[in-house]
Amino acid sequence: EPGKIHPSWKASRAARTYISETRPNEPGSAWRQAAIVTRCSATLTDLPSGKPHLFRVKAIGAKGEGGWSNEIVKAAP
Repeated sequence: EPGKIHPSWKASRAARTYISETRPNEPGSAWRQAAIVTRCSATLTDLPSGKPHLFRVKAIGAKGEGGWSNEIVKAAP
């Protein structure tokens, strides 16, 4: 669907929740929270079609937050 991407990631054994962030793939652009989910995927909407965006995720569990994942680049159709 135009303006949507569906990133997914591997589960973290201790995770209860995941926070995902996205930003345009442009120098100096700011990260923004995209979703808070309990599964290993998210649906991000309202992205400009055809423009690449960076995406990252971190797990939150009983011991607190983990670090951010490596960034991936995806473009919404």
